[in-house]
Amino acid sequence: MTPLFHDRRHEVKGKLQGFAALHGLQYSEEDAFGLAGLPFPLFSEGDARGCQDVVYGTWNGNNAWAFVTWTMDRDGDNDDSYSWYTCAAAPLPAECPSIDIHVAGALTRAMRSIGLGGRQVPFESEEFNKRFRVTSAEPAFATAVITPDMIEWLLKEGDDWRFQVNSHYILVYRWRDRHDVDLTAKVLDLVTGFYGRIPDVVASLYRLNLQPQPTAQDINEMARARAVGFTPGTPVQVSASSSASGPTVAGHMTITGIQELGLQIGAARMVQLDGDVTPEGGRPYHVSQTALVLPDHAGRVVAGATLAVRIDAANPSLFSVDWNAS
Repeated sequence: MTPLFHDRRHEVKGKLQGFAALHGLQYSEEDAFGLAGLPFPLFSEGDARGCQDVVYGTWNGNNAWAFVTWTMDRDGDNDDSYSWYTCAAAPLPAECPSIDIHVAGALTRAMRSIGLGGRQVPFESEEFNKRFRVTSAEPAFATAVITPDMIEWLLKEGDDWRFQVNSHYILVYRWRDRHDVDLTAKVLDLVTGFYGRIPDVVASLYRLNLQPQPTAQDINEMARARAVGFTPGTPVQVSASSSASGPTVAGHMTITGIQELGLQIGAARMVQLDGDVTPEGGRPYHVSQTALVLPDHAGRVVAGATLAVRIDAANPSLFSVDWNAS
């Protein structure tokens, strides 16, 4: 782990654990989800890098991670210098063209070298064009996403933050001082606020509501998303707190088969999980899904095991394992 906050590690950890518990989220001191492998240039900066202090779960109806990223540069005298970033990411349900949005200023000047590239995209708002620079691999996608409502919100909330869309994810981040104030709630509001303002028409034009073809890369990336409950299909969630955002009903899942996929993300392993889900008083239905299994739960995720679940009352394909009741 980086020496970030090393002299007050216990204090930082305690605050984030308390924040997570207060808001029904989870906390991981280590990067158990492989966030440093997300498809953004920030995670290839420096001679070394990593993520830590991950708060994850459902926020404003969407699933997201908030975390700290550090990068380290080593000079010719073997002296190390560190940079830190406050970050949040949210999963998207399909492959998206890149979008990069940032405002020029003291806190973003150091981040210009870590953009996604693409062509610059102008907008009708002169104020927005003066304050923000937008580039995209597909400008038509950027103009579909960045509506007048999104522009108004970015002008109000987006100063000093960088917003990026790439592949299956949204990333929001900013450079931070080593002992910066905690911005977990703020960055979660930003990433879910951005997600929530993507117009519905974009989902139909860019097939955001459909499950990607299960290539090896897609399986790898989408399993990370499922770790916080997101899925375009029927989730089997074995490492996070909740995937059902509305009223839920109790039920149970019986695991009928597990196939190891030979992929590892941080300390977690990826499996193909087969099972039967039965709501209380209802009929069982079968699920087959990739899942990310954290070490704490590995002993209970075995063939023949029965786990308590909470099932979304409006959409039975959405459910989460209730570890406290299992």
